Amino acid sequence: MKIVINFFLFSFCIIQLSFAQKFIEPYTGIQADLTNKKYNFKQLNAGVQFTLRQRSEYELIFQLQKSLPMAVHGADSAFTANPNLPLFTVAPKTIRPSALSIAVGHRFLITGKKKNDALYILLFTGLVFQKISATYTYDKANYTILNPSRTLNKGGIYISAGAGYIHRLKHNRLFCQLTVSSPPIRKNDSYPMAFSFMSALAFNAGYSIFLSKK
Repeated sequence: MKIVINFFLFSFCIIQLSFAQKFIEPYTGIQADLTNKKYNFKQLNAGVQFTLRQRSEYELIFQLQKSLPMAVHGADSAFTANPNLPLFTVAPKTIRPSALSIAVGHRFLITGKKKNDALYILLFTGLVFQKISATYTYDKANYTILNPSRTLNKGGIYISAGAGYIHRLKHNRLFCQLTVSSPPIRKNDSYPMAFSFMSALAFNAGYSIFLSKK
């Protein structure tokens, strides 16, 4: 992980020297899972992008994003061998999906080169670290859950694509973007899971702050 972060930072320092315009873009948004239809996971996004613009039709983006969990509640059955207790009971379950990602992106102009409003195609490649925690509330001293949901906590390479809109102001910009991302590419887990890593449909909006021009 340390080597990867250093690579991103090194690339950023080298590339930015040759770019004419620089923007920092804090943003927030929401994303919904496309993989786990049963649980319908959702997350709140908070992130920042550093955009390097050399030509009016293309921008290079460095992105860091934290996705905060929106808890999902469910239940499994727990069983006991104690004859003095009911054979099974309901075990309430809480699932919290969170993620942290770092990516390099590309913003290609579709239309609006000389206007205040512009549409773009977006492509991202990076690393995502997803954690989907599962916790139970039940009498663990007397009951046992067969094949309980386990916490998933792994990272891997991911790709993302979508479209963006920018409204240009005098110096700064307003922007929003809609993207679809893949789950992290990783080895399959042999343990039977009730859910899997997220593939997210995200809508983010933010403010693009002009920093400098050579």
